This record gives sequence, structure tokens and C-alpha cells, in this order.
Amino acid sequence: MFISLISDKLNEKGFSNLHNLINYHDYNKNNHDLTLFDKSHTFSYQNEHRIIANTNVDEPVKFEIGPMHEYAEIHSTEDVIKNAIFR
Repeated sequence: MFISLISDKLNEKGFSNLHNLINYHDYNKNNHDLTLFDKSHTFSYQNEHRIIANTNVDEPVKFEIGPMHEYAEIHSTEDVIKNAIFR
């Protein structure tokens, strides 16, 4: 739902956009055809999901999607480590 709201807002503003999980690669092992959704394996701990908007402007894009408590959860670091929520 969160990604859909962002994509909808970008579409409303007339900006084409893409989103996907990042692919992590060891660039020393193989040749890779890189896209905007590729990154070095040294950053794989980030588990990044990237949103790319083609704005054709050199300024920030701002919009409202509502309160974050509707999309996000707060967890203590202890609970994250204990329960491996992000693994």
C-alpha cells in the first residue's frame, strides 16, 4: 500500500516511476549489466527497496501521503535482533 500511494502521487504529478528491490552483486567475481536497481554486495545488509521517478527537474519532489503510523511500525533494536524481523 505504501509503495502504491507514492507511485500514485508521482503519476498524479506526471512523473513516470519504477520501483523494485535492489539486486546486490560482487563486482569482483563477474561482469554485470547494471541498472538503477543494482548495488555492490557490501551494502546487502540494507535490504533496499528503491523508487525511481523520472522528473526531468533538478529539485525535490514533495507530496503528502498521510501519517506514517498507517504504514510503518516501531520496533526496539533488541526486538529486531532477537526476532530477526528483517532477515
